[in-house]
Amino acid sequence: LEAFALPLPMMVICAFLGVPYADRDRFIDWGRVLSQDPGQEGEAALERKRVNDQVEEYFTDVLAQRRARPREDLLGDLVRAADEDDMFTD
Repeated sequence: LEAFALPLPMMVICAFLGVPYADRDRFIDWGRVLSQDPGQEGEAALERKRVNDQVEEYFTDVLAQRRARPREDLLGDLVRAADEDDMFTD
């Protein structure tokens, strides 16, 4: 069960978003940290903040790439919608 409980959903999410398959393990690691109790304190809270910052930096870079080289995927659609309608922000 452990072999599928997090990796399988992360693979689907990566495919849906259009992020590289090579980044799948990174998403799995992030998912493990971010799916823990958000009320934790101390070292666990610092780890959660660090991972959250990494996720934000990752998607900031990916969105910039989509703007420069649009693709037909969910992130590409969101970038186009943000640029056309001013409804979304990075």
